[in-house]
Amino acid sequence: MSKHTTKIVPINEPITIFGHTFQSLKEIRDAIKATSSVGHGKMKGNRFVGWDKPYIFTQAPTTQIQGVHVLEIHQRYPCFDSSDYAYEDRYFTNYFFSEQPFTKDVIFRLALLPYKGNCELDINELPESFPHIYYVGEGENMKATI
Repeated sequence: MSKHTTKIVPINEPITIFGHTFQSLKEIRDAIKATSSVGHGKMKGNRFVGWDKPYIFTQAPTTQIQGVHVLEIHQRYPCFDSSDYAYEDRYFTNYFFSEQPFTKDVIFRLALLPYKGNCELDINELPESFPHIYYVGEGENMKATI
């Protein structure tokens, strides 16, 4: 269970995580080392049943930050027709931070955490070792749980 505190932070203001001050949401995005879609599944007895497995891939960050690793878990805004698919470029996005590189197993577990609508993480399920930022894809604020 999470014992983090949550606060609203403007996307263009600094936020410090693991001793590094990110100057804005853009700097966080530039530091992403791994990204994943959200997965959906549940436990059935002692066995996991996944019906929508996350798509995970690693990338070379634009900005290397010593001692801080950034993971992005996202979900595309809803699209209803070909015009939406052609022009919609917003995502509901969760950013997780770690002092250790994210393994595929850890990414998979984070992608399968309980999410509310619009890919918003149920903060009560956030592991304490992972500070977290949620951005709805538009607007001037993000929600930081650190």
